[in-house]
Amino acid sequence: MVTQKKKILKTIIAYTLIAAITIVITATIYYSTYETIIIPYDYRIADYIGFNADNDQLHFGAGLPGTILERAIKITPQEETYISIFTDEDYVYPEENNIILVPNITKEITIYLHIPPKKIGAYQGHITVRQKKVKS
Repeated sequence: MVTQKKKILKTIIAYTLIAAITIVITATIYYSTYETIIIPYDYRIADYIGFNADNDQLHFGAGLPGTILERAIKITPQEETYISIFTDEDYVYPEENNIILVPNITKEITIYLHIPPKKIGAYQGHITVRQKKVKS
C-alpha cells in the first residue's frame, strides 16, 4: 500500500514538473516574439473639466464621473506590424485593437477613459502595447 502511494506521488510530481516546464517554455516563446511598450497614464476626478497637454505620458486631464476623456497615440511601423493594446482598467479602452499596421504609415489610435464613479482625486495606470512584426 505504501509503495503504491509513493508511486502515485512520484507520478504527480513528474506531471507537475512537466506542466511547469511547458508553461515556462510557452511563455518565453510568446513574450520573446512581441515587443512590449508600457505607456503610463493619469487622470483626475474633479468637479471641473481640465486639460493637460504634456506628452511625457498620456495625461487625460480632469472631469466629472461619467465623463469620457480621450487621448491619442501615434504609431509608425517600419515593417508590417500586428498591434494589440491592453489596459489595466475596463474603463480605459482603445478605439480599435488587434490591427495590422502598414509600413511607414502613421496610425493614430484614440484611447478613451470613461471616468468611473470614484471619489475626487488623482489616479494613474498604464496601457500595454504589444507589437509583432508580421512575417511574409
